[in-house]
Amino acid sequence: MINNVLTQRHQNVSSKRWIEKNSFAGKAVCLYTEKFVSSLFEKINLDEYTIFYKQRYDLNNHLNWFKEGKPGGHNKKIFEGQILDDYNSNLIKNCETDTLMIVIGEKSKVFCDNLIKS
Repeated sequence: MINNVLTQRHQNVSSKRWIEKNSFAGKAVCLYTEKFVSSLFEKINLDEYTIFYKQRYDLNNHLNWFKEGKPGGHNKKIFEGQILDDYNSNLIKNCETDTLMIVIGEKSKVFCDNLIKS
């Protein structure tokens, strides 16, 4: 079963089955949450890290999944401009992105801040 944010947030069985059926993540792929990573790092006494959220796929892609039941919407221009920026910013702000990056080391915060600016 896919272990990701969606299956943890939607505990009913039909949601889990939908995610497994409609996700590209293979059964052997491990996807982690901030809670899991933080807990793991705490257990190994690692405290110099920064978690950075990035949204790779935009609203067009997500709407295509709903409409067509398959990927490819990022190539379609249903929406453009500010609405896409706002959508991605909202996912980042709420820590609900499709990508979680972890930078380890004493300068991880500075590195992530510079990464966000570029």
